[in-house]
Amino acid sequence: MSADGDSRVLPYEHDPEADASYIYLSPGSGPIVRQVAMENAPGRFDLILDLTEDGKVVGIEIIGSSAFFVDARTPGRPATTGD
Repeated sequence: MSADGDSRVLPYEHDPEADASYIYLSPGSGPIVRQVAMENAPGRFDLILDLTEDGKVVGIEIIGSSAFFVDARTPGRPATTGD
């Protein structure tokens, strides 16, 4: 829940075969013209940010999302796979 009490869930897709998820932050905000990759060590998740021409982040792709979501539920736990 956000600080202002908004409890909406962002739309997302998940592909279990690819172990990847995509979170839509601003659907319909314009074409994606740039991607910024944020890579981690092997066995951890990677993020790819999708940006519009004016630099607005409109989506986040999570590669290795099973590791990402385990970490999100367990504060302070390092991102690993194979647990």
